[in-house]
Amino acid sequence: MAILVKRKEFELPAEGLHNAVISRIEDLGIVETANGKRDKAHIFFMILDQEAKENGEVFLSVNKVLDGKNNVSKLLNALKISPGEEFDLLELVGAQCCVVIQHNNIDGQAELQATIVAVLSKR
Repeated sequence: MAILVKRKEFELPAEGLHNAVISRIEDLGIVETANGKRDKAHIFFMILDQEAKENGEVFLSVNKVLDGKNNVSKLLNALKISPGEEFDLLELVGAQCCVVIQHNNIDGQAELQATIVAVLSKR
């Protein structure tokens, strides 16, 4: 008897500006990257203004470092949060914002992926 595995088709949110809420944080720990080992996390955003068949989440990959110019620092700045010397990313869960989505081929993959290119404060 065969046990079949099928490719899953994901529904991408449309490109452009979307209302979103930070739904969860996933700590990836130390990850080997093209730039060496980095302590990373994924910040998941639930897209609110577009109905999805699946969970409708898109994630932003961040280095867990506050240096003023990386993705996590830009995110906190957009949400008008002053983190001080350290900040618990879990405090972001439930924060509402706007995200700009762009479709890209990542790492030479044939399938398009939704990428967050900007996070803006909620109007």
